Amino acid sequence: MAGYLARRLTLAVPVLLGILFVTFALARLLPGDPCRSALGERATEQICEAFNERYGLNESIPEQFRIYLRDVLSGDLGESIKFGRPVTELMVERLPVTVELTFFAMLFAVLIGIPMGLVSAYYHNSSVDVLTMITANIGVSMPVFWLGLMLSYLFGVAFRDTVLWLPPSGRLSAGISIEPFYAAWGMSVNPDALTLPGFIANINTLNALLVQDWNGLGDALRHMILPAMALGTIPMSIIARMTRSSLLEVLGLNYVRTARAKGVRETKVVLKHAFRNALLPVVTIIGLSLGSLLSGAVLTETVFGLSGVGRILYDSITGRDYTVVQGFTLIIAVIFVFINLVVDTLYAYLDPRIRLE
Repeated sequence: MAGYLARRLTLAVPVLLGILFVTFALARLLPGDPCRSALGERATEQICEAFNERYGLNESIPEQFRIYLRDVLSGDLGESIKFGRPVTELMVERLPVTVELTFFAMLFAVLIGIPMGLVSAYYHNSSVDVLTMITANIGVSMPVFWLGLMLSYLFGVAFRDTVLWLPPSGRLSAGISIEPFYAAWGMSVNPDALTLPGFIANINTLNALLVQDWNGLGDALRHMILPAMALGTIPMSIIARMTRSSLLEVLGLNYVRTARAKGVRETKVVLKHAFRNALLPVVTIIGLSLGSLLSGAVLTETVFGLSGVGRILYDSITGRDYTVVQGFTLIIAVIFVFINLVVDTLYAYLDPRIRLE
């Protein structure tokens, strides 16, 4: 197993370099001038010359890439052209929002999607199966922005002043703040630096758990319900359909019929013998969905007023903010590689026939 992990990590290096190069090249092939996008009407020829000199945009493309690669290897992702701040500070501020949203969206998708697929496969061709698959098809067909707006209206407006009301936007209610755990624990941490404590402190639910702020935890969870439902509906539907099809295939195999003939309890046959072997494609779908959600849910974050990866990437692409696009793309690529590594490792645990070595 250790040798397999070492090989995968080694192969990830050229993949990351290739992604970094393609992103670097595509960002500069886009039409538009970063100086004029950032400064607007104030951009004169003299100002733009100084601007390009400051950010190294007057160098050749190969030289710019060499300088950027050198800085990345030293841990410097550059400074945002549009925001005038280091990219690492923006990551500490924006990435935890998307990580928190992705976690709850996938939790919703898995906890609802897998049971739906199980029930649908077990009661194959019944009314329960038809109803479940209709629900899954509707879920995968609804646009995220429409579903988000409908959820906001229903729970934020129609159910106002009732127990069903949920916050339609933001991460915390006005007047509620959660003390960073490193401050409560007496740790000396720069909140703007790209450090693990600073990153964790910006994940409200996890930070509230660490400082045992139950009021703040409850408020943060309530703010995550609607965006998690909106973002997790499509993955939920895909997981349900994949679970159903995979489990139906396994339930027709000989070893399942043999287990039933031996008098093994039906719940044990389905959950222990069949379901575990049906999990391989489901785990793959979960891994791909998780990586996609982490890359930034622009529409969900916009509808619910969340300042995450999606919104800043959109603003950076339209504003020709090369350093932010490159920095966040690199981090997202690293996350994708890590998730794929975890998924491949899970294969060996779920199916002992697979020998990674």
